[in-house]
Amino acid sequence: MHNVILLGAPGSGKGTQAQLISEKYGIPVLTMGDIIRAEIKAETDLGLEMKSYLDKGDLVPDAVISNLFLSKVTKTLCEAGFISDGVPRTLAQAKLLQEKLDSFQASYKIVLINVSLDQIMDRLSKRGREDDTAAVIENRFKIYESELNPILDFYRNKVNIVNGNQELEHVFSDICKVLN
Repeated sequence: MHNVILLGAPGSGKGTQAQLISEKYGIPVLTMGDIIRAEIKAETDLGLEMKSYLDKGDLVPDAVISNLFLSKVTKTLCEAGFISDGVPRTLAQAKLLQEKLDSFQASYKIVLINVSLDQIMDRLSKRGREDDTAAVIENRFKIYESELNPILDFYRNKVNIVNGNQELEHVFSDICKVLN
């Protein structure tokens, strides 16, 4: 099985699709959001630092995210296959992840779940997390969009774009076509 790098805006359905892929192919999901929330819940120094950024709707700095995430990406994990959900969000993260995968000679597929801002606003407002206010959602989407283009340029023609505005089952079906 390949390693899967899932790209998409906050609220694009990455988490849901990652779980479906995980169940179908029997590979684990590395979710940056879960890793961060676990640190915040444990109230580690790193967790509290990250919370202060997130409360403002800002992204946690690259170095913090990259070190935390890449410490979880091992040779064994890459050989078995895993799904990356939430990394890379910046060009620097993409380069660091690429170096790590290359160092293990790991194959991978990149899937971008493309969703409109309207759809994201609708989905996130229903999710009901306290950091999902309209202003915060819009700020996160703008940051996401400005960071996405350099990532797409970096990966060039390796990105498989899936329409995320469809029903969940159709999105999953399209992702499976890419992975098979």
